[in-house]
Amino acid sequence: MDKINKAILQQVRIKVNEALGHIGKELDLKISLGNMTYRDYNATGKIKIEVVQNGQAMTVEYVDLLNFADLHKIDLDTIYKLNGTPVIVTGYSWKSSKYPVIVTDLNTEKQFKATRSWLMKEAGISE
Repeated sequence: MDKINKAILQQVRIKVNEALGHIGKELDLKISLGNMTYRDYNATGKIKIEVVQNGQAMTVEYVDLLNFADLHKIDLDTIYKLNGTPVIVTGYSWKSSKYPVIVTDLNTEKQFKATRSWLMKEAGISE
């Protein structure tokens, strides 16, 4: 190999994430290789490590969601409709005042943001 390039880094990412996945399972963590930067002869990258509980990575957004749901007695197992699309609530960002609710489309697994008032209305809770 003469130099590092994007194609090589993509192969490295696949192999490293595969290996980190096995380590994560052993330690009950979610471990993945994040952003990488490179030059001709070297590369660096970030490794992200998250605690897993009941199969869910305990991200900041998920912990915030658990606190919000507990505060307002919202059932997180309920399937809601966002613009006619079935979604589940997967996160909450206290930093976002306009769209703090993070939902995942059950058909495509894409994530979207929604308003707090939408969630409260869908959950049948008055603000």
